[in-house]
Amino acid sequence: MNQKNKRMTWNKRMTWSTIVVGSLLMATLTGCSGNSSQQKASQEELQQHLESQEGSTSLRRLVPEGKTVTLKAWRPTHSSIGTLMESWNDTLFQRWMEEQTGVHIDWITPVSGTEGDNLAMLISSGEYPDLFFDAGLVYPTGAYGLLKDGVVIDVAKHLDKLPNYKTELERSSVRQIESYSDEGEMASLSSFTQDDVQDATWYGILMRKDMLEKVNMEAPQTYDEWYDVLTAFKKAGLEKPYLLNSDGFPKLNMFIGGLGFGYMNYGGSVQPFYQVDGKVRYAPLEEGFRTYLEMMNKWYSEGLIDQDFLSLNSINAEFAAYPDPRTGSMVAPISVVNVIRELTPDKNVDYIAVPHPVVNKGDKIHVGTESRLVRSGMQISSKTKNLDLALQWADLFYSPDVIHISNYGPDESYYEKLPDGTYRFNEKVYANEDGFAAIDMITSIADAPAVVVSNRTVTDPWLLEQAELYDSINDNAYVISSSLTLNDEESKTYNSVMTNIIDYVEEMQIKFIMGIEKFDKYDAFVERIRSMNVETAMAVYQKALDRYNSR
Repeated sequence: MNQKNKRMTWNKRMTWSTIVVGSLLMATLTGCSGNSSQQKASQEELQQHLESQEGSTSLRRLVPEGKTVTLKAWRPTHSSIGTLMESWNDTLFQRWMEEQTGVHIDWITPVSGTEGDNLAMLISSGEYPDLFFDAGLVYPTGAYGLLKDGVVIDVAKHLDKLPNYKTELERSSVRQIESYSDEGEMASLSSFTQDDVQDATWYGILMRKDMLEKVNMEAPQTYDEWYDVLTAFKKAGLEKPYLLNSDGFPKLNMFIGGLGFGYMNYGGSVQPFYQVDGKVRYAPLEEGFRTYLEMMNKWYSEGLIDQDFLSLNSINAEFAAYPDPRTGSMVAPISVVNVIRELTPDKNVDYIAVPHPVVNKGDKIHVGTESRLVRSGMQISSKTKNLDLALQWADLFYSPDVIHISNYGPDESYYEKLPDGTYRFNEKVYANEDGFAAIDMITSIADAPAVVVSNRTVTDPWLLEQAELYDSINDNAYVISSSLTLNDEESKTYNSVMTNIIDYVEEMQIKFIMGIEKFDKYDAFVERIRSMNVETAMAVYQKALDRYNSR
């Protein structure tokens, strides 16, 4: 066994909490230095080489043979970092990409849960990296806000230097509608699903199958049934019948759609509104929002919710709590079931996926986990001193030579070709001897496809069946596309109003859930939001939504 495998096997034997603590201590993970046998290319050498390669669509070295160049990139962490690998440079794809192009990436990777603050500090310093990955997910005004604030370039102005990306962009109208702003700008190189095939829902609600059997109850379908099941779990000895996220609301609207509203972060968007029949709405002004808070307050006061839910404020903290045998249910990636089974000390513990709760059986929901065909992708800094290099390197992600490798990795032993010509990861990934989560294994192999093969990470029939469970009752009719854009004046209005409102609401929703604030003050809470001019921000968003709908 080589040293790398020895280290990984040893890591597996560590407790999950030890791994989590270790990863939390790493404030910033950066890539290892490039190949010491290669010399750094001079700016003149690099520019001459890039000019000779301009317009090429094939995979190629972007620096002269025997030379290397380093770009810096900001990117959020992943659960595989600190367990399976030390940094993004350790993925098989990133190693291969560096070998093929001669470009080394120096990664800036903040600790989970600190991404927003880290990005804000980086931007305020004025020392930008050359590239940003997924920065729009944590920036207050999203990927487009980074463009409007002068942090990143307008990709639309450089399409002549992005031949592979331009080809992929122009394959369908939906790609162009979702990639361009109302003003014809492009904040990022968009990420596409291959052939515009929808991905299955990957986030779900997991519940202890063994506990359901123990209390002789069926999987709940309504909110009332959830209360009955969690109460039974509590009486049966579970200390944490339900894990609630630290802000009081599950990710991606997985638990609240049945109450008729959407609230924050659906499909990767940080905008706080949803819409019904083309009209913008803000959840805290809707009756369903109060209903949800009252329900969570009741559950919390009766010990049905983890009393320490405020500590679940990062991916690492959440993953540490999932395999705890005192836990009864949670909103989580459904693919973590196999990991939970592996890490839970009690091998009788087992989980099933349960549907979105609704008020009445048979109800449909209109907002939940949305699988989008087009997402914000890589962004290029407005301050990069290597713009041509960054453009050509980014464009290669859309090259036919790279699309396959970026989805499945350069090592063919990890995947197989099926009779229909498609590919899938094999048992080396899904039943790896060290027991790592499949999604972590896949990330360590092929972490950054820009043209994503639909369901490439899911071959388990059980997972696909659970995904269908969620997709079948949700039509996403209330979702506002994260491609909606505000103009400069609208952005100023929105920021001046919503920044304070969001902070206030997030503070108060926790107080209501924990009983610190009583519900006889709820009307005053709503009036306070109105007095902070929320209708002004909603009007701004309405104009932007109308423009988006007319694209």
